[in-house]
Amino acid sequence: MAPNRSEDFPSLLFVHNDHEFIITAVPDGADVLLHIADQYGRMLLPVSTRVPGTNAWPSGRPNHRLIGVAMAELRRSVERLAGEKFLNFLETPRAASDFRWTSAELEAAKTIDWSKPAATLVHQGYYFLIGAFVTPERMVILLRDPDGPFDAPMSIPKESMMRSEAKGGDPLDFGVNIMVDRIRGWNAPRTEAFVRDTPRLVVDTPFHRQN
Repeated sequence: MAPNRSEDFPSLLFVHNDHEFIITAVPDGADVLLHIADQYGRMLLPVSTRVPGTNAWPSGRPNHRLIGVAMAELRRSVERLAGEKFLNFLETPRAASDFRWTSAELEAAKTIDWSKPAATLVHQGYYFLIGAFVTPERMVILLRDPDGPFDAPMSIPKESMMRSEAKGGDPLDFGVNIMVDRIRGWNAPRTEAFVRDTPRLVVDTPFHRQN
């Protein structure tokens, strides 16, 4: 499992439909964020998993009871998924923090034609492009600006791509839309911090700004 556990925060391991998941709690100021991951990494859920106020308890320690209640509800939400709905859930893209580059993927990243990006957007005054490449194991979606690609990829496992394609869906469109929605949810300080602090991926990929 990808996420790191902390003794200060609880975690919850469970199996549904022969698929193992782990829910972990991550501090975020006075709140706690719940992350859910499987063998492919942390899943980028389209809904908020914030548990307000649970990291600002008078004792100075996180409120394990309330966090546990929220974890149990997230688990039940997954366990209620069956059949096609569960398979759709498994198609959720995985987060960059759990990504481990291979040499083949670094080479594949160089093949992205940034003159024909999968999507472009301007957000909070910053110009972004989104590109992708496919390996035998997964699809990798990258974000870049005029200074180069960010080392913050999003990935879709091969199994999820195959399920999406079998249903007539386009896994690239699905993943790109997820990334665009997440970027549009950033406020100005969050966007500025991402551009300033996120490491860059060192690959020789020329930049072409579209008019």
